[in-house]
Amino acid sequence: MRKIFNILITIVLALVSAFTLVACVDNGNDGNTKKGLSYKKIDDVYTIYKYVGEEGVDTLDIGAILSEAGITDVTIKKGAFDGNATLKTVIVPQTVTEIQAGAFRNMQSLENLVVPFVGRTANADAYYGETAKAANKAVDSARTIAHFFGTDDYDMGKSVTINYGAGSTTCYMPSTLKTVTVKAKDGYKIPMHAFNGANNLKSVVIENGVVAIGESAFSGATELKAIDLPKSVVTVYKDAFNGCTKLAVVTFSAESTDGSIVVKENAFKGCSKVSYFGTKVETLPEGNVVDLKKIKELGAKALDFG
Repeated sequence: MRKIFNILITIVLALVSAFTLVACVDNGNDGNTKKGLSYKKIDDVYTIYKYVGEEGVDTLDIGAILSEAGITDVTIKKGAFDGNATLKTVIVPQTVTEIQAGAFRNMQSLENLVVPFVGRTANADAYYGETAKAANKAVDSARTIAHFFGTDDYDMGKSVTINYGAGSTTCYMPSTLKTVTVKAKDGYKIPMHAFNGANNLKSVVIENGVVAIGESAFSGATELKAIDLPKSVVTVYKDAFNGCTKLAVVTFSAESTDGSIVVKENAFKGCSKVSYFGTKVETLPEGNVVDLKKIKELGAKALDFG
């Protein structure tokens, strides 16, 4: 009887040990010597903790890798891409639910970044008072583009001051960065101050699914020259593009219902270069043209281009 009991105990211990290994198993990359994306599961949460450059690979579609492995609800760890010099494009899928501070710090060649939200998570307010009691949606740098890149200086970093409410933070974005694309789940609102002061970005692509542009979301993004708003966008909150002094073309999707879009006060105030505002067309008309057929409500000085 005792022999049988000892055998059972041995089997149980072996199973516990195996379970522990599975719970912490990674994809075979140790993050130091092996190439590619390294992730592991701890307490039922997958974390991407390291990427090591692969020869000839300059585009990383994280979603394709996770989908092949059947993985959802993923966190990208702080410093996961720190120092990478090979990737020009990183595509973060909607299955990623958290991006820790400085996840894309010190990237040497990054030109295009596709993200499912701006900041730490998708949980952030588009205007003051939206969820005043929700502490995890407070206005701070974790709800801005600065969160992705962190505050540590590095050789290829460009110093950018991101403003949020009464505060600001200086982050260091890759000097190579050209475009940020927001490819979000349906119903997502770009947060307040998300790109406020990001004066190195020349292009931000907003894909269908985004329903609102938050207060002061792009205010002071002085290199932004054009913005196309998809049919899902129904609200542009106050000061959203205030002070975008190089913004020349603002277009709304031809599929948007006429008289469906609310543009709040000061939304485009000070955008002195605007030459076309209206429905997206194949060929832009000459001269300064403002087409309001898509607009339901226009706030005070919303189009005070100055």
